Amino acid sequence: MKQKRDKYRGRLFLAFIMTNIIFIFIFLFSFSISYLNYQNINSQNNLIDEYLQDLSEDILKLNCENKFLLESSEKLDNVGARLSLLETRFGKKDSRVIEQKELYVRLEIKHFEIIKKIQNICGKNFTTILFFYSNDEVYEKESEIIGFILGTFKNKDPEKIMVYSFDYSSESEPVKLLKEKYGIKNIPIVIVNERDMIFIDSIDDLDYYN
Repeated sequence: MKQKRDKYRGRLFLAFIMTNIIFIFIFLFSFSISYLNYQNINSQNNLIDEYLQDLSEDILKLNCENKFLLESSEKLDNVGARLSLLETRFGKKDSRVIEQKELYVRLEIKHFEIIKKIQNICGKNFTTILFFYSNDEVYEKESEIIGFILGTFKNKDPEKIMVYSFDYSSESEPVKLLKEKYGIKNIPIVIVNERDMIFIDSIDDLDYYN
């Protein structure tokens, strides 16, 4: 009887050890993927920062048919997608995520300034959308819904529709200046073409701008 009991305990102990080994392996694997994603977005942000800086300096020399702007927009969108992945893996309030978001804000503002110059110089017609959201619990769900709507709207004409998202709770100086400039008091809120402040319930609210 004692031998059976010892054998049963041995199996339980072995199962416990195996379970912990599997858990540790999964944790390390997930952490490695997250770290690689963090390193990847950090490197990508630096590259795009330089890329947009060059574009900003050479804007007056640009050919209006040049694909340079489209490429920069695609790269900016790519960084935004990677940033969303970081938020999912690390959490929206993780210091590393916040660090990357602050850099991303600067990239967005640079790109926005370039878009406005392109409109003036080349006579191109873009629809610009500034989206002020919040990850605070009381606003988070509505912000996510509006973010999804804006993403769907942008996909209708990605070369014409430019969407820039800013965390209302950010302490960064660029976001503070934007909130002051556009008089942002309520969130989530959308500013279209620097003129119309609208609250979005569905994509139909944006059809007028497409």
